[in-house]
Amino acid sequence: MRQIIAKIGEWLLYIFAFLLPWQTRWIFFEGEINNGFWEYGSYSLYGFDIILFLLLIITIIVGKKKNFFINRFSLAALGLLLVAFFSLYWALDKEIALYAFTRLLAAMLLIIIVWQIKFKPLFLAGAIALAGVFQSILATWQFFTQKAVAIKFLGMAEHLPWILGDQVIEFTGGRMLRAYGSFPHPNILAAFLAIAVILSIGIYLKSTNKWGKYFALASLVINSAGLFFTFSRAAWIGLFITLLFYGLLIFWIYHRRELTYIKLFTAILLPFILLTAIYPNLVLTRFGLGEDFQRLEIKSIEQRADYTEQSLEIIKANFMTGVGIGNYTWTLHEQVDKHLESYDYQPVHNVYLLVLAELGIFGLLFFIYLIAAVLLKIDLKSRLNLAFAMCFLFFAFIAFFDHFLWTMAIGLYLFFLIFAVNSKYSN
Repeated sequence: MRQIIAKIGEWLLYIFAFLLPWQTRWIFFEGEINNGFWEYGSYSLYGFDIILFLLLIITIIVGKKKNFFINRFSLAALGLLLVAFFSLYWALDKEIALYAFTRLLAAMLLIIIVWQIKFKPLFLAGAIALAGVFQSILATWQFFTQKAVAIKFLGMAEHLPWILGDQVIEFTGGRMLRAYGSFPHPNILAAFLAIAVILSIGIYLKSTNKWGKYFALASLVINSAGLFFTFSRAAWIGLFITLLFYGLLIFWIYHRRELTYIKLFTAILLPFILLTAIYPNLVLTRFGLGEDFQRLEIKSIEQRADYTEQSLEIIKANFMTGVGIGNYTWTLHEQVDKHLESYDYQPVHNVYLLVLAELGIFGLLFFIYLIAAVLLKIDLKSRLNLAFAMCFLFFAFIAFFDHFLWTMAIGLYLFFLIFAVNSKYSN
């Protein structure tokens, strides 16, 4: 009976990873600020929260105490969690802080679950890569039809190129909708697909049969195409830097694998090259290199600069303790500007600055230690574990340009799932 429950737990973990992109949720409390909906003051229960709860129950049943150990990974996570817990005391809105702390605690439970449940890293990587394939197909359809339809039970909202606030590329020929997949923003889809690409390389290098290699190559091509249609500059650059570092490690560790890596790199680059040749104006516009560097691109850069300036103002006043976990946008309203529109109260697009603003200098130090614990303890002997470590290198880069790894359930769960796998197999 115990073995059956353990097997159920293993497959639930694969299902959890596969379903992470789907944002089905019950908003049991809608936050409001300046008479408008306030995402960062709302409380939700996601579909994958239920799977996480089932995984926790199975972990309690089949787990063994000897599988718990103290090391740099557990100390980093525990330190960050404790700082977040203490921040409940001085948070301006304690209810929001409690919800954000509970969300962080739930994400960190993945560390215990992954340590306790026996699973195949190859299957887990395959579940994420396969989820990416479905997202890429959806993203491609959204780009070519120029619409994202609303499907409430899948957590998908409607997005159209002429709706103000939806993510588009504006150029001389008009407005083109960026692909969302099932995510609330194209940049989050882009980050997930980049992780799927990195893990697909690990799957190819790890697989001993031709079907595994065929799946990995197909995943690379499809997910690269999907990533292109997000038009996420940070994800593109972050993936490129990660793959360069990944390639250097492969050359160094696995000699005579240059041709293998070149083949894999070609499978990733080919969709980008072909699609760039078809849509050169869109790519040039995103990078400000052509004549179509338009209003929205300039506005995006200016907004990010404004967000950074706001964060520095909050950090300056709360450097040691922070304003409390989850309280950034509320503090922005209370201490910086009370007269913005509800959708203008956004977290700074930099996880490091956001953690510093909410948890103070000690929270930031533990967060950096969390990332360093993985990158300084890479398992170089396993081709697949190396891929999981490279995912964290991508996280370390993307955290400079977005906030979802800290503010959203999908970001926290993906972050700590990959962290948990790295911590388990580095020991």
